Amino acid sequence: MKKLILLSITVLMFQYSFTQVVEVEKDLLKVNKDSIDGWKFGGITNINITQTALKNWAAGGENSMAVSGLENIFANYKKKKFKLGKHTRFRIRYLKTR
Repeated sequence: MKKLILLSITVLMFQYSFTQVVEVEKDLLKVNKDSIDGWKFGGITNINITQTALKNWAAGGENSMAVSGLENIFANYKKKKFKLGKHTRFRIRYLKTR
């Protein structure tokens, strides 16, 4: 009899604690609107490495190595009739000759 009462109390306590977790999960699953609603971000990155090696070249020329990079990023905002667009392009090049 004591085992049956202990089992009943354990099952009730487990069920009660399980229902508390479910109620908390409902609050956690609510979708909150983010403050960046309407914004769209993106960009493209490009890196190029070039090497020119001339060996036994009678016509002349120089060995060279070049590194160049391009960064193109944007941020657009659109909400109802209001639109705002920002674009930035950044290029860098480095050339080394011998």
